[in-house]
Amino acid sequence: EAGDLAVANVIQDTLDFMDRAEIEEQERAAKRAVDARGGGINVGDKVEANYCLEGTYYAGIVTAVSDDGKNITVEYDDDGSSETLTEDNVRVLSGSATDEVVSPPVGGPLTDAEALGQSNDDEECLYEAYALKAKLAELKGKLGDNESAAALYQEAADGAMTAGKMSTAAQWSAKAAEFE
Repeated sequence: EAGDLAVANVIQDTLDFMDRAEIEEQERAAKRAVDARGGGINVGDKVEANYCLEGTYYAGIVTAVSDDGKNITVEYDDDGSSETLTEDNVRVLSGSATDEVVSPPVGGPLTDAEALGQSNDDEECLYEAYALKAKLAELKGKLGDNESAAALYQEAADGAMTAGKMSTAAQWSAKAAEFE
């Protein structure tokens, strides 16, 4: 049982790392898009803004930018409300709401594929997150944490379905139901 707990902790740490890596890649893509167009936040940009300066960031679209670029008005996606914030309380998510993300400018950061003409196989994960979630669910079930096992099996099933692995998704969905 101690071995199962140790393996479960390693898998959870790996999943957390994979989530952080995905967020960092999204942030790099957003920065490349901003750098490519000369920097700054523009009307139409998809952003996250610090709602009422409470420390919680919500998605929205920039509807106005002051002449000096220091004050940004954001319309939030969830409820349509708007507020004006200083630039340090707004983070760009990608290019404008209507534009595609553009390539980095000359001299900008390059991906391995851009720099080397090939991807760096050392940085590719050999396991999909959904497969790790299924393994973690199995271990949680062995350890008696049925609620976590059910939730993880369902997340794994959803991921497998998105990846087109319908048979696997059905198996994990059934296992989730067993633990509920």
